[in-house]
This record gives sequence, C-alpha cells and structure tokens, in this order.
Amino acid sequence: MDTKEYYIERNRMKLHLKLQMPSDHISRCPLVIIAHGLTGHMEEPHIRKIADAMAENGYAALRVDLYGHGKSDGEFRNHTMLDWELDLLTVIDHVKKMDFVSAIYLTGHSQGGAATVLTAGMKSDDLTAIMPLAPGFAIKDYSVKGKFLDATFDPQHIPETLTIFGDRPISGNYFRVNQLLPFEDAVKRYDRPVLIVHSDTDEMIPFGYAEKMAAMYKNASLKVIHGDNHVFEKHIDLVTDAMLKFLKAAR
Repeated sequence: MDTKEYYIERNRMKLHLKLQMPSDHISRCPLVIIAHGLTGHMEEPHIRKIADAMAENGYAALRVDLYGHGKSDGEFRNHTMLDWELDLLTVIDHVKKMDFVSAIYLTGHSQGGAATVLTAGMKSDDLTAIMPLAPGFAIKDYSVKGKFLDATFDPQHIPETLTIFGDRPISGNYFRVNQLLPFEDAVKRYDRPVLIVHSDTDEMIPFGYAEKMAAMYKNASLKVIHGDNHVFEKHIDLVTDAMLKFLKAAR
C-alpha cells in the first residue's frame, strides 16, 4: 500500500495527516477519514488496524491527529470539541479537492466518534455515510453532572483546570463546551446511512448511549460487539468486518 504523510493548516495550526491508498487503486476510489479518541492519536493499534482494513479493501484511508494530539499543533490541555469539529471540517474540505475521491466517509472512535456525529450534522451534503465507533456521546452528560472519568467538579462553577486519568491537565473550557454540545440537533440533520459500533461491555462509555443515539437517527444501524473493551482489543476484526459490510451497502 502506498502511504503519504503530510500536514495541512487550519488557522495557521498544522494538522498531521497520513493517507493510505489501496494497492489496487487505478483511478478513483472512496475515502474514509478516521479520527481517534480523547487521549489518542493516529498510530494507536485500533486506529491503524481500521485504516489497514480500509486500504486492503479498496478504500483510501486518511488518518488525522486532531488538535492537541499526536503530531498536530496545539496542547492537549487546551483542546475542546469545537477545535475537533473545525479540524474535521477542514479535513473534509481538503478531501473534496482530491481528484481521485469518489465518495467521502467519516469515522471516529470515542470522542472522535462524537466529533463525527457533530461534524456530519454540518456537512451532511459532503458525506455519503458515517461510522461512529464506541462514540463518546456520554461526554455531554458527564460534563453536565460534574463527573467525568476520574475528575469530579461543580458543573456550575467549573475550575480553570482539572486533571483526568490521574495526570492529564485539561482546561475547564473543555467541560464548558461539552455541556452545550448539540448532539440531538446534529442527529436530526443527518439522514444518510449511519453505522454505530459499540461493545456491550465497554468500560468507558455505557452501551445504552449507543442504543439511544441509534434510535434517534433516521437511517442508522447498531452493531453490537460482545464482551470487548472500549478500544476493541479482542475483536477489532469484527469491527472492521461490520464497517466494510456497511460501506459496501452504502455505496
């Protein structure tokens, strides 16, 4: 597979991208944009395996390090979901200029899955289908309730800085933005095919959120991965199989 690593800019901030082309690529082909999760980056095993599976089956795979993560500009502590939405909007506009792209699909894991849903609500005309994986729909409720992972706070008086995962400082603005995320509005605006993939034993995001969001969409299906964790360490093959079957139907 042919791989190209490069950067694009959003408001003078560099976004790190890695494009994998399918080995049998001749002229035009569909492309899948892949976004990582809250503390992740494009080189995590589950993200790489998804990209490899796409490229091995005729799809170009474009991984992106979102603001404050991986090799992209910005600091983790300063990122918000607004940054990630703007990043994905910029990436989609970049892909639209690629002559070989016949269709654009967007997928994201965890917080990247939540960003996928929000971005699709704004870019519905440009996306053939979306695939949120273990999507972080809970981040809004967690931020409203003042209990986010291992951080506890007064949701009406959010501190300027909190710490998550024991040693990761993050701005209070992250939680302020989360409290007002318009998931419901984004879901109502997107009527193209949606595949939600979630494990029924996910230790980070309760499975019930996936069921709720799947029911809200006009054209969604939910693939349940049994007995796996948040990053699908046991059954990533079942995740990619479900994605490829869905993509084939969506085309």
